Amino acid sequence: MKRQLRVLQLASFEGNVGDNANTAGTRRTLAENLSNYSFEFVDLEIREFYWKKRFFDDEFAEYVNQFDLMIIGGGNYFELWVDHSHTGTSIDISLDILKKIKTKTVFYALGCDVGQGASDVAVGKFKKFLDYVLNSDQFKVSVRNDGSHKAIREHLGNEYAEKVSVIPDGGFFVKPDESQHPEIDLRKRNIAINLAGDMLGGRYSATELDDFLADFSGLLATFMDSNPDVDLILIPHIFKDLEIIARFLYRFSDEIVRRRITIAPYIHGEGSESYIFDLYRHCDLVIGNRFHANVCPIAMGIPTIGLVNYPQVRLLYEELGLEDRMVDVNDEHFFQLMYSLIESSLDDVDAIKEEYAEIHVKLRSQLDVFHSQIDAWL
Repeated sequence: MKRQLRVLQLASFEGNVGDNANTAGTRRTLAENLSNYSFEFVDLEIREFYWKKRFFDDEFAEYVNQFDLMIIGGGNYFELWVDHSHTGTSIDISLDILKKIKTKTVFYALGCDVGQGASDVAVGKFKKFLDYVLNSDQFKVSVRNDGSHKAIREHLGNEYAEKVSVIPDGGFFVKPDESQHPEIDLRKRNIAINLAGDMLGGRYSATELDDFLADFSGLLATFMDSNPDVDLILIPHIFKDLEIIARFLYRFSDEIVRRRITIAPYIHGEGSESYIFDLYRHCDLVIGNRFHANVCPIAMGIPTIGLVNYPQVRLLYEELGLEDRMVDVNDEHFFQLMYSLIESSLDDVDAIKEEYAEIHVKLRSQLDVFHSQIDAWL
């Protein structure tokens, strides 16, 4: 007889299809590895706290205490620039409220992202938060494999880093259902392109963005001229990606746009990840700007090129030992590097798939160890 486990999961369920893939992969692998439990998940949208519809208050603590387990994550919630927060991060829970929570809680594969900075105020508050949760058997703390552990070591010190587990992002274990995709012609070689439309000030200046769109579209048009069997599919993950996709499209000739480029739908919410990442799965190459536009295709054995203009993607490829599979948009040799990598990627699909499969086996083993610890802890 399986033990029923009511689980409250605080995460992003609306607005980012990558987060949906993360959640789906997390829940599936927990059910596989903790097979002596029957999980009943209840969603709690973290954006409701950002929108000031909910608060980390006494009512929140009382709600959490109705459950057998709380999972916070995954997501990029351990940023270190949120000075006004009690923890210095997006998880704005005071110690007073934490002490009122009696339910076992896992901070699950969170991103400790310092791409927007790490202030002394935020780091100091985060240390006090970790001092409490790391020294209590009620909590387990883990970060994902995107440079987060390195950030903790560099900004908080080894004594904190050694107590925090590193596990793969749940997106590495997404298994989308088969769907019909009018966006893609399977008789062609298809390149999926994901361009991030948020944090543009940090990713580019206005002038650099225009230069990048001109350079990248010119590169792809040149490649497509030489390879008439290659089409492009542009894939948005959040609504802000639609604007940069539109600006990008206007850089191509009318003929290429009408005949050889399609755009995936902007969809969101639970289940949306299945359609979008199944579309990625049917492509021959993914050039990804967002974190999960790289994570999920790597997991499914689809050749990727990390399009780097934010530290997280670079750090992901470094942690996976795939430094040769990313290109920085600010590299002075961007055109030559990207063109060559696109060409070699489409020629070496089988070798790349084999390399990715070996990485996935190691990641699953790492996750299985952490889940065995969770099982014993529960």
